Amino acid sequence: MKIVSLLLSVRPERLHAVREQLSALPGVQVHGEAADSRLVVSIEDAPGLDLMPQVLVAQGLPGVLSTTLTYEYCDDELDLPEKRP
Repeated sequence: MKIVSLLLSVRPERLHAVREQLSALPGVQVHGEAADSRLVVSIEDAPGLDLMPQVLVAQGLPGVLSTTLTYEYCDDELDLPEKRP
């Protein structure tokens, strides 16, 4: 499992449209919105769905001024009991 959290700075006039476009992407959730047109977003991978393409789509949406990676989690290398033979 991989999860990232992003902080996106968005043009104020595009905030609603960007929020809707992000919410429509698989694995993407918009968690919050600041008064200064920033969005807190998380992206989670799923079977058959890598999260990096979703990050690139989020960065490239019209009206997104900047994207900051604020959190990253990956448990691929953990020795979890369910992964043991």
